[in-house]
Amino acid sequence: MTTLQTITTDSAAIIKTFIRTSTAQKVASELTDNLLQYAKGKHNYIVIDEKNQTIYFIDNGTGFNEKSFQKAHNLFGSPIESSGISRYSIGSKIFGAVANVREIYSINRFGQCFSSCWDLNTGPDKFSTLSENSAKELSELMAKYEFDHGTIIALKQVHWGKEFRTASAFFKSIKNYFDSRYQHYLYKNNTSLTILMKMNNGEVQSHKVSSKDILKSAKSDLPRNHVTSDGEIIEYQSFYSPESRGISNQGIEIYYDDIKIDTIDWKRFTSRNGFTNRAKHNSLNHCRQLVFLNSVNSKGVTIDQNKASCDLPEEIY
Repeated sequence: MTTLQTITTDSAAIIKTFIRTSTAQKVASELTDNLLQYAKGKHNYIVIDEKNQTIYFIDNGTGFNEKSFQKAHNLFGSPIESSGISRYSIGSKIFGAVANVREIYSINRFGQCFSSCWDLNTGPDKFSTLSENSAKELSELMAKYEFDHGTIIALKQVHWGKEFRTASAFFKSIKNYFDSRYQHYLYKNNTSLTILMKMNNGEVQSHKVSSKDILKSAKSDLPRNHVTSDGEIIEYQSFYSPESRGISNQGIEIYYDDIKIDTIDWKRFTSRNGFTNRAKHNSLNHCRQLVFLNSVNSKGVTIDQNKASCDLPEEIY
Protein backbone atom coordinates (compact mmCIF):
# COMPACT_ATOMS: atom_id res chain seq x y z
CA MET A 1 0.00 0.00 0.00
CA THR A 2 1.29 3.45 -0.90
CA THR A 3 2.34 5.63 2.02
CA LEU A 4 1.19 9.19 1.42
CA GLN A 5 3.22 12.06 2.76
CA THR A 6 1.53 14.59 5.01
CA ILE A 7 1.36 18.04 3.45
CA THR A 8 3.37 20.56 5.43
CA THR A 9 1.73 23.60 7.01
CA ASP A 10 3.46 25.91 4.52
CA SER A 11 2.32 23.80 1.58
CA ALA A 12 -1.24 23.72 2.90
CA ALA A 13 -1.20 27.52 3.08
CA ILE A 14 -0.09 27.74 -0.55
CA ILE A 15 -2.89 25.39 -1.60
CA LYS A 16 -5.40 27.58 0.27
CA THR A 17 -4.16 30.58 -1.73
CA PHE A 18 -4.85 28.80 -5.00
CA ILE A 19 -8.27 27.68 -3.74
CA ARG A 20 -9.25 31.25 -2.89
CA THR A 21 -8.53 32.38 -6.45
CA SER A 22 -10.05 29.35 -8.18
CA THR A 23 -13.59 28.80 -9.45
CA ALA A 24 -15.78 25.75 -9.94
CA GLN A 25 -15.19 25.97 -13.67
CA LYS A 26 -11.44 26.10 -13.10
CA VAL A 27 -11.53 23.03 -10.85
CA ALA A 28 -13.53 21.09 -13.45
CA SER A 29 -11.16 22.03 -16.28
CA GLU A 30 -8.04 21.20 -14.27
CA LEU A 31 -9.34 17.73 -13.41
CA THR A 32 -10.46 17.19 -17.00
CA ASP A 33 -7.03 18.21 -18.30
CA ASN A 34 -5.55 15.51 -16.07
CA LEU A 35 -8.18 13.00 -17.09
CA LEU A 36 -7.46 13.49 -20.79
CA GLN A 37 -3.68 13.95 -20.76
CA TYR A 38 -2.55 11.62 -17.98
CA ALA A 39 -5.07 8.80 -18.16
CA LYS A 40 -5.42 8.82 -21.96
CA GLY A 41 -8.65 6.87 -21.89
CA LYS A 42 -10.79 6.76 -25.02
CA HIS A 43 -14.06 7.17 -23.12
CA ASN A 44 -14.40 9.80 -20.40
CA TYR A 45 -17.35 10.94 -18.31
CA ILE A 46 -18.15 13.75 -15.92
CA VAL A 47 -21.22 12.95 -13.81
CA ILE A 48 -22.86 15.75 -11.83
CA ASP A 49 -25.09 14.26 -9.12
CA GLU A 50 -27.30 17.08 -7.82
CA LYS A 51 -29.05 15.07 -5.09
CA ASN A 52 -25.85 13.68 -3.54
CA GLN A 53 -23.82 16.88 -4.13
CA THR A 54 -21.08 14.95 -5.92
CA ILE A 55 -19.14 15.32 -9.17
CA TYR A 56 -17.48 12.22 -10.63
CA PHE A 57 -14.62 12.34 -13.16
CA ILE A 58 -14.41 8.90 -14.79
CA ASP A 59 -12.03 7.50 -17.42
CA ASN A 60 -11.03 4.12 -18.83
CA GLY A 61 -7.37 5.05 -19.07
CA THR A 62 -4.19 3.51 -17.76
CA GLY A 63 -4.89 4.06 -14.07
CA PHE A 64 -2.35 5.13 -11.44
CA ASN A 65 0.97 3.56 -10.67
CA GLU A 66 2.97 4.07 -7.49
CA LYS A 67 4.73 7.19 -8.73
CA SER A 68 1.76 8.95 -10.31
CA PHE A 69 -0.45 8.19 -7.32
CA GLN A 70 2.08 9.81 -4.98
CA LYS A 71 2.25 12.81 -7.32
CA ALA A 72 -1.52 13.29 -7.04
CA HIS A 73 -1.01 13.88 -3.31
CA ASN A 74 2.19 15.93 -3.31
CA LEU A 75 2.22 19.68 -3.58
CA PHE A 76 3.38 21.00 -6.94
CA GLY A 77 7.01 21.88 -7.32
CA SER A 78 9.38 22.22 -10.23
CA PRO A 79 7.58 21.74 -13.55
CA ILE A 80 7.74 18.25 -15.01
CA GLU A 81 7.95 18.84 -18.75
CA SER A 82 6.74 15.38 -19.78
CA SER A 83 3.44 16.09 -18.02
CA GLY A 84 2.44 18.65 -20.64
CA ILE A 85 -0.11 21.32 -19.84
CA SER A 86 -0.57 19.94 -16.32
CA ARG A 87 3.13 19.80 -15.52
CA TYR A 88 2.81 21.81 -12.29
CA SER A 89 0.41 19.19 -10.91
CA ILE A 90 -1.88 21.41 -8.87
CA GLY A 91 -5.15 20.62 -10.63
CA SER A 92 -6.24 17.88 -8.25
CA LYS A 93 -5.31 19.97 -5.17
CA ILE A 94 -7.64 22.96 -5.70
CA PHE A 95 -10.88 20.99 -5.33
CA GLY A 96 -11.59 22.92 -2.13
CA ALA A 97 -12.94 25.76 -4.27
CA VAL A 98 -15.97 23.60 -5.05
CA ALA A 99 -16.04 20.65 -2.61
CA ASN A 100 -14.90 19.51 0.82
CA VAL A 101 -13.87 15.95 -0.02
CA ARG A 102 -11.82 14.37 -2.81
CA GLU A 103 -11.85 10.58 -3.22
CA ILE A 104 -9.71 8.60 -5.67
CA TYR A 105 -10.35 5.05 -6.83
CA SER A 106 -8.11 3.68 -9.58
CA ILE A 107 -7.36 0.28 -11.13
CA ASN A 108 -4.45 0.11 -13.56
CA ARG A 109 -3.88 -2.32 -16.44
CA PHE A 110 -2.01 -4.68 -14.13
CA GLY A 111 -4.96 -4.95 -11.75
CA GLN A 112 -3.36 -2.84 -9.01
CA CYS A 113 -5.82 -0.71 -7.05
CA PHE A 114 -5.00 2.72 -5.60
CA SER A 115 -7.42 4.71 -3.48
CA SER A 116 -7.46 7.57 -0.98
CA CYS A 117 -9.63 10.19 0.67
CA TRP A 118 -8.72 13.83 1.25
CA ASP A 119 -11.27 15.39 3.58
CA LEU A 120 -10.80 19.10 4.25
CA ASN A 121 -13.23 18.86 7.17
CA THR A 122 -10.52 17.06 9.13
CA GLY A 123 -7.75 19.44 8.09
CA PRO A 124 -6.06 20.55 4.87
CA ASP A 125 -2.92 18.49 5.37
CA LYS A 126 -4.05 14.90 5.99
CA PHE A 127 -5.01 11.97 3.78
CA SER A 128 -6.86 8.83 4.80
CA THR A 129 -7.80 5.51 3.32
CA LEU A 130 -11.05 5.23 1.42
CA SER A 131 -13.94 4.04 3.56
CA GLU A 132 -15.41 0.63 2.80
CA ASN A 133 -18.68 2.18 1.66
CA SER A 134 -16.95 4.65 -0.67
CA ALA A 135 -14.71 1.96 -2.15
CA LYS A 136 -17.78 -0.19 -2.83
CA GLU A 137 -19.65 2.75 -4.37
CA LEU A 138 -16.82 3.73 -6.73
CA SER A 139 -16.05 0.13 -7.66
CA GLU A 140 -19.68 -0.42 -8.63
CA LEU A 141 -19.70 2.82 -10.61
CA MET A 142 -16.68 1.69 -12.63
CA ALA A 143 -18.40 -1.63 -13.28
CA LYS A 144 -21.53 0.22 -14.44
CA TYR A 145 -19.50 1.79 -17.25
CA GLU A 146 -17.94 -1.61 -17.99
CA PHE A 147 -14.40 -0.35 -17.42
CA ASP A 148 -11.83 -3.03 -16.50
CA HIS A 149 -9.31 -0.32 -15.65
CA GLY A 150 -9.36 3.41 -15.18
CA THR A 151 -9.82 6.06 -12.52
CA ILE A 152 -12.66 7.77 -10.72
CA ILE A 153 -12.11 11.04 -8.89
CA ALA A 154 -15.15 11.95 -6.81
CA LEU A 155 -15.64 15.44 -5.39
CA LYS A 156 -18.13 15.23 -2.53
CA GLN A 157 -19.99 17.76 -0.41
CA VAL A 158 -19.99 20.04 -3.44
CA HIS A 159 -21.11 23.65 -2.96
CA TRP A 160 -20.90 24.52 -6.71
CA GLY A 161 -18.39 27.29 -6.18
CA LYS A 162 -18.68 31.00 -5.64
CA GLU A 163 -20.12 31.71 -9.07
CA PHE A 164 -22.99 29.15 -9.20
CA ARG A 165 -26.03 28.69 -7.01
CA THR A 166 -27.25 25.42 -8.50
CA ALA A 167 -25.92 22.26 -10.10
CA SER A 168 -27.89 23.09 -13.26
CA ALA A 169 -26.11 26.42 -13.63
CA PHE A 170 -22.76 24.68 -13.22
CA PHE A 171 -23.74 22.06 -15.82
CA LYS A 172 -24.76 24.71 -18.33
CA SER A 173 -21.55 26.64 -17.83
CA ILE A 174 -19.09 23.78 -18.31
CA LYS A 175 -21.01 22.46 -21.33
CA ASN A 176 -20.32 25.64 -23.27
CA TYR A 177 -16.81 26.12 -21.90
CA PHE A 178 -15.71 22.54 -22.57
CA ASP A 179 -17.03 22.59 -26.15
CA SER A 180 -14.60 25.43 -26.84
CA ARG A 181 -11.68 24.19 -24.71
CA TYR A 182 -11.52 20.53 -25.75
CA GLN A 183 -13.05 20.17 -29.22
CA HIS A 184 -9.66 20.22 -31.00
CA TYR A 185 -8.04 17.82 -28.50
CA LEU A 186 -10.93 15.34 -28.69
CA TYR A 187 -10.92 15.36 -32.50
CA LYS A 188 -7.16 15.00 -32.84
CA ASN A 189 -6.93 12.20 -30.27
CA ASN A 190 -10.11 10.38 -31.28
CA THR A 191 -11.39 10.60 -27.71
CA SER A 192 -14.87 11.19 -26.29
CA LEU A 193 -15.98 13.24 -23.29
CA THR A 194 -19.57 13.14 -22.05
CA ILE A 195 -21.11 15.23 -19.27
CA LEU A 196 -24.11 13.75 -17.45
CA MET A 197 -26.38 15.77 -15.16
CA LYS A 198 -28.45 13.73 -12.68
CA MET A 199 -31.27 15.96 -11.47
CA ASN A 200 -32.94 15.79 -8.06
CA ASN A 201 -36.06 14.36 -9.71
CA GLY A 202 -34.12 11.48 -11.27
CA GLU A 203 -34.01 12.97 -14.76
CA VAL A 204 -30.65 12.66 -16.53
CA GLN A 205 -29.43 15.20 -19.08
CA SER A 206 -26.52 14.27 -21.33
CA HIS A 207 -24.11 16.42 -23.31
CA LYS A 208 -21.37 15.01 -25.52
CA VAL A 209 -18.58 17.57 -25.68
CA SER A 210 -17.96 18.76 -29.23
CA SER A 211 -15.20 17.10 -31.24
CA LYS A 212 -14.34 19.24 -34.25
CA ASP A 213 -11.71 19.62 -36.94
CA ILE A 214 -11.05 23.31 -36.39
CA LEU A 215 -8.28 23.31 -39.01
CA LYS A 216 -10.47 22.03 -41.84
CA SER A 217 -10.67 25.38 -43.61
CA ALA A 218 -7.53 26.93 -42.16
CA LYS A 219 -4.43 28.04 -44.01
CA SER A 220 -1.15 27.21 -42.32
CA ASP A 221 2.08 29.10 -41.98
CA LEU A 222 5.29 27.13 -41.81
CA PRO A 223 6.46 26.28 -38.29
CA ARG A 224 8.48 29.13 -36.82
CA ASN A 225 10.90 29.75 -33.99
CA HIS A 226 11.02 32.81 -31.79
CA VAL A 227 13.99 33.48 -29.50
CA THR A 228 13.10 35.40 -26.34
CA SER A 229 15.36 37.94 -24.62
CA ASP A 230 16.36 35.16 -22.21
CA GLY A 231 17.49 32.96 -25.05
CA GLU A 232 14.54 30.55 -24.82
CA ILE A 233 13.23 29.21 -28.11
CA ILE A 234 9.49 29.06 -28.72
CA GLU A 235 8.39 26.70 -31.46
CA TYR A 236 4.94 27.53 -32.75
CA GLN A 237 2.68 27.27 -35.75
CA SER A 238 -0.12 29.59 -36.80
CA PHE A 239 -3.25 28.92 -38.82
CA TYR A 240 -5.62 31.48 -40.29
CA SER A 241 -9.22 30.66 -40.96
CA PRO A 242 -12.15 32.67 -42.36
CA GLU A 243 -14.62 30.44 -40.52
CA SER A 244 -15.62 31.84 -37.13
CA ARG A 245 -18.91 30.17 -36.33
CA GLY A 246 -18.86 28.17 -33.11
CA ILE A 247 -15.43 29.24 -31.93
CA SER A 248 -14.74 32.96 -31.87
CA ASN A 249 -15.46 35.85 -34.20
CA GLN A 250 -12.05 37.36 -33.85
CA GLY A 251 -8.87 37.11 -31.86
CA ILE A 252 -5.90 34.86 -31.37
CA GLU A 253 -6.70 31.47 -29.88
CA ILE A 254 -3.85 29.85 -27.98
CA TYR A 255 -3.66 26.05 -27.94
CA TYR A 256 -1.21 24.43 -25.56
CA ASP A 257 -0.72 20.69 -26.06
CA ASP A 258 -3.90 20.79 -28.20
CA ILE A 259 -6.07 22.21 -25.41
CA LYS A 260 -7.31 25.78 -25.82
CA ILE A 261 -6.14 27.81 -22.84
CA ASP A 262 -6.73 31.40 -23.85
CA THR A 263 -8.13 33.80 -26.44
CA ILE A 264 -6.23 37.04 -26.92
CA ASP A 265 -7.85 40.02 -28.61
CA TRP A 266 -6.41 41.27 -31.88
CA LYS A 267 -3.62 43.79 -31.43
CA ARG A 268 -2.98 46.52 -33.99
CA PHE A 269 0.78 46.45 -34.40
CA THR A 270 3.03 48.81 -36.31
CA SER A 271 4.18 47.85 -39.80
CA ARG A 272 7.46 46.40 -38.56
CA ASN A 273 5.62 43.52 -36.87
CA GLY A 274 5.00 40.48 -39.01
CA PHE A 275 1.34 40.12 -38.09
CA THR A 276 0.27 43.59 -39.25
CA ASN A 277 -0.63 42.73 -42.83
CA ARG A 278 -2.84 39.87 -41.75
CA ALA A 279 -4.71 42.02 -39.24
CA LYS A 280 -5.69 44.78 -41.64
CA HIS A 281 -9.15 45.79 -42.92
CA ASN A 282 -12.09 43.34 -42.73
CA SER A 283 -10.06 40.38 -41.61
CA LEU A 284 -10.41 41.74 -38.07
CA ASN A 285 -14.05 40.72 -38.17
CA HIS A 286 -13.92 37.61 -40.31
CA CYS A 287 -10.69 35.80 -39.51
CA ARG A 288 -9.22 34.12 -36.49
CA GLN A 289 -5.66 33.12 -35.81
CA LEU A 290 -4.88 29.83 -34.11
CA VAL A 291 -1.49 29.50 -32.44
CA PHE A 292 -0.37 26.01 -31.43
CA LEU A 293 2.30 25.64 -28.78
CA ASN A 294 3.97 22.60 -27.35
CA SER A 295 4.84 22.62 -23.65
CA VAL A 296 8.14 20.83 -24.21
CA ASN A 297 9.36 23.11 -27.00
CA SER A 298 7.87 26.42 -25.88
CA LYS A 299 9.55 27.16 -22.58
CA GLY A 300 9.66 30.87 -23.31
CA VAL A 301 5.88 31.14 -23.10
CA THR A 302 4.71 32.54 -19.78
CA ILE A 303 1.91 30.40 -18.37
CA ASP A 304 1.11 30.62 -14.70
CA GLN A 305 0.89 27.58 -12.48
CA ASN A 306 -2.90 27.32 -12.43
CA LYS A 307 -3.18 28.14 -16.15
CA ALA A 308 -5.29 31.22 -15.50
CA SER A 309 -3.38 33.23 -18.08
CA CYS A 310 -0.90 32.88 -20.91
CA ASP A 311 1.48 35.58 -22.12
CA LEU A 312 3.19 35.42 -25.50
CA PRO A 313 6.03 37.58 -26.77
CA GLU A 314 4.48 40.25 -28.98
CA GLU A 315 6.70 39.31 -31.90
CA ILE A 316 5.15 35.87 -32.42
CA TYR A 317 1.72 37.32 -33.18
